[in-house]
Amino acid sequence: MSAEIHPEPTPYDEVYYPCRAYHRTHPDLLATHARLFGMEPPLIHECRVLEIGCGDGTNLISMAYSLPGSRFLGIDLAGGPLAQGRDLILRLGLDNISLSGSDLMDFPADSGPFDYIIAHGFYSWVPPRVRDRLLEVCRSMLSPNGVAFISYICFPGGHISTMLREMMLFHVQNAPDASTRIRQARAFLQFLANAPARADEYHQMLKKELAQGNKRSANAFYHDDLAEVHQPVYFHEFIEHAGRHGLQFLAEAEYFMMQDGGLTEETQRVLQDLEEDRLSREQYLDFICCRRFRQTLLCHQEVTLRNQPDSSVIPHLRSASPAHKLAAEPGAGPNAPAVFHDSTGGTMVCGDLVSKAVMRVLTEAWPRSLGFSGLVESVLPEIPTELQAERSALVSALLLRAYGTGLVELRLHEPDFAGEASERPACSLLARLQLEKGDVVTNLRHISVNIQDESIRRLMPFIDGTRDRLELAAELARINAEAEPLDRILSELSRMALLLPS
Repeated sequence: MSAEIHPEPTPYDEVYYPCRAYHRTHPDLLATHARLFGMEPPLIHECRVLEIGCGDGTNLISMAYSLPGSRFLGIDLAGGPLAQGRDLILRLGLDNISLSGSDLMDFPADSGPFDYIIAHGFYSWVPPRVRDRLLEVCRSMLSPNGVAFISYICFPGGHISTMLREMMLFHVQNAPDASTRIRQARAFLQFLANAPARADEYHQMLKKELAQGNKRSANAFYHDDLAEVHQPVYFHEFIEHAGRHGLQFLAEAEYFMMQDGGLTEETQRVLQDLEEDRLSREQYLDFICCRRFRQTLLCHQEVTLRNQPDSSVIPHLRSASPAHKLAAEPGAGPNAPAVFHDSTGGTMVCGDLVSKAVMRVLTEAWPRSLGFSGLVESVLPEIPTELQAERSALVSALLLRAYGTGLVELRLHEPDFAGEASERPACSLLARLQLEKGDVVTNLRHISVNIQDESIRRLMPFIDGTRDRLELAAELARINAEAEPLDRILSELSRMALLLPS
């Protein structure tokens, strides 16, 4: 275990960074990618996880809450956020996680090994010597079949953020404090976007950047855009850096970002010629998409990886989908393609009976995931007789294709939550405690959920397993006589994966 130090206050003590659960960092999803590309990753129910730059530990605490047999360590230099995280850990009664005020540069070599190492929002915001140390730690402390998650700003899209950042820093150079810098920087972007009487391409881009920036909190804007260090890199530069430390590219945490969907057929043909050269293909995808942010998974160079995901692994995985089916166009017949989409804008067109059936079953089951055999059994009646002999291969291929659109999630394990409310339902204690400080909570699938309904927010503290439905209905009537019926609220909480299993 690393030694505890007491550093001077950091910018993250002055302006807290808004921490949350980062779905793509969960060991289950990291292990799933590892399996798809030929690895045998450590079991997540008995793994060791390190998060570097953990902030208040929100991301790790959610993992520790749902994986009691695993061990978690978070390190950070910001004492204020760490104190908040430790208080939450104490209230949750967790004994499998600790948050340490440790400097990565002095992190003891005997702290490992770790099966999964996470550094989210760290690499591009620290000096070169710290970036080197991060990769040194990943090399020396990652278990032989472990996976490291590192996110960073990348070029060519990073040129846009760098350009805007440099202009904002010029404008706020005399601002006396953080709040003034934030206010002036945002006002400056607004000034730039609204400057021309008739917007040209440059100013249309500025308006888009302003709109996206306004969706983020002021605190996140301050640390992401106005930080002292803000260093994008090209993908090939990052991989070369990792290679110097004995690490290699495994995959992107967002698998769909590795796909060429939405590109012209000619472009897809060119990229197909690069299938044996994964690194060049990824770099060209960045050029094509003007990508500015990556969430890259690394493993040891000694590990033998597949160039393409192994479809034979699919029957050993579970699948889920939060997608919704779009209403069919008027006059569309029963054989018309079905279109599914999700809240991020992902779309999948299903023209055959098998894909339609698979997506229907998965979306109806959400938020639960389904095992492969159960899914195949569910869609069997809708598979034409002449295709039933190859049903497993058809469903495997369909799931891998759907995973590439982002509309289907593949994972090794089913999170432990209630599919429906019991007579004495209980919401996650973690979510109930988080609700004391804001509307965003972490569900039992390690996803951040914004509780927008006032009645649900006020009722959740009472859904603790000590009250039956009649008592909860009475409490709901007291809170809001015009609220949705209790059954509907409990159904919504179940769909948000916030109810504990009975």
